[in-house]
Amino acid sequence: MSVQPKEYINVAKIQAAVLAFQQKWLLDASGNKLSRAQLEANLTIDKYCMGKGAGFCYELEQGEPYFSLGQAGAPNSHGIVFGDANKIKNKSYGKTLKNDGIYVWRGNLGNSAKEAFKKIQKQICDLIEAIWARDYAAIENNACYENVKMRLMFYCQDWDKIPLAMPIWTKELLQTALKCLGLHTDKDAKWWAKVKYTSMQKELVDSSKAHNVQDLCEYYKNTLDKKLQAQKTSATKSEDSSMTSAPGKETLEKSAPSPEAQLVLEHKNVIFTGAPGTGKTHMAREIAEELTKNNSGLTTGKSNDEYVEFCQFHPSYDYTDFVEGLRPVPPDSTGNIGFRRKNGTFKDFCKRAADNLNEYRKSKEKLNKEQARQTQFLDRLQTAFTTYIYDKLKQDKALKGIQLLKNMRIHRIGKYGSVIIWNGEGAEEPTAKQSLSWTIIRRDYEEFKAGNIKSYMDIKPTGPSESEYHGNAAYYFKSLSLNNTYFSKNNNTCGKVEQ
Repeated sequence: MSVQPKEYINVAKIQAAVLAFQQKWLLDASGNKLSRAQLEANLTIDKYCMGKGAGFCYELEQGEPYFSLGQAGAPNSHGIVFGDANKIKNKSYGKTLKNDGIYVWRGNLGNSAKEAFKKIQKQICDLIEAIWARDYAAIENNACYENVKMRLMFYCQDWDKIPLAMPIWTKELLQTALKCLGLHTDKDAKWWAKVKYTSMQKELVDSSKAHNVQDLCEYYKNTLDKKLQAQKTSATKSEDSSMTSAPGKETLEKSAPSPEAQLVLEHKNVIFTGAPGTGKTHMAREIAEELTKNNSGLTTGKSNDEYVEFCQFHPSYDYTDFVEGLRPVPPDSTGNIGFRRKNGTFKDFCKRAADNLNEYRKSKEKLNKEQARQTQFLDRLQTAFTTYIYDKLKQDKALKGIQLLKNMRIHRIGKYGSVIIWNGEGAEEPTAKQSLSWTIIRRDYEEFKAGNIKSYMDIKPTGPSESEYHGNAAYYFKSLSLNNTYFSKNNNTCGKVEQ
């Protein structure tokens, strides 16, 4: 089956990843393209190689969201890596490799790591300059592997100019995309036999009629990806149909509930008694897992936390914990300590159940429209705000960063659009820094805008935690405030979808 993209494509995250890659490898502090000498000075062997954390190749493969390139870190793709030569030699291409105990490289590149990297460095820099010059012939004739070319074509192109390449790096998906759009068919055997990756990319880009990379990604998300997914769904249905009609195959039916689960369904309340260690809690968890495992299409035995809440009535557990009560809040700027009403476990669970019921009652079409509308709005806000931060940082000649909270400052945009902050000014990046994820900002933005998130204590952890709020809650709360202020000032740009 052809390689397919993942169902959800976040254009804002793609843009943030591209900008972060360019900022680190291709641009100077003023946002200008590096000269050839600067490119070579920036791309050293240790910065290039995979195998010891982040580097040029690692970020080229892992930095972009939702698109994958086969096997990561293979010397046959990138030419040279850090690594254990004995393990790598077990692979089918191992006989062509050489190593010196530190690096492993393709044998045809030279007898030493230094010699091999010199060739690789030249190929990469030649390719980057060819991409900047929009020289398809030079790109096609470059000696870099094709999947590396495709990634660099996408990562090195100017976001605001006519695009060069789709965010597609595999031959299978390029071929599938061309067929889905009706540009070529299986009958074009001679064309398929001779065509290069760059030619396929050019046809796809030309067919999109995109004026910039933003338009291209939107086209990929809203047009091409839907055709690819429709083809995938059609193929899956065909396979399922053939399986159910095949002799000896039986369709999967929903199993009947266990006797214990049936008791809960009938009586709603069940009490288990017994001495400690006899399995009462374990049985309760198993029943919860059984009754909720299909609520979100889950097929594993893991409990769906969205539908299950566990609490223990120990001696100090009271009404304020279970229903609602007043909870102290940290001192304000004047040192005053106050209290605020907070839902207990049961009331909070009831609210989630009511919200779930209201969502369930909506028609599928209305729900899908609302979700698509909300996703598009958050995509636009994330793209606009990330670009705003990126532009502000480009203007920051003194490299002081953008003040976030007290002396914590935004200094750069990281992978997947994350906001990298640290304490103090200066371009030198310390070990002690924080990364604010857009996942949490997107998760909480609507609640913040509606006034339901009133302080940093309302920013919840992303997973199980002993703390009631996120470890970086204060920074996320300030980031939500900045985004809301930016939206209010720029709602003509960001609010088109919402309106």
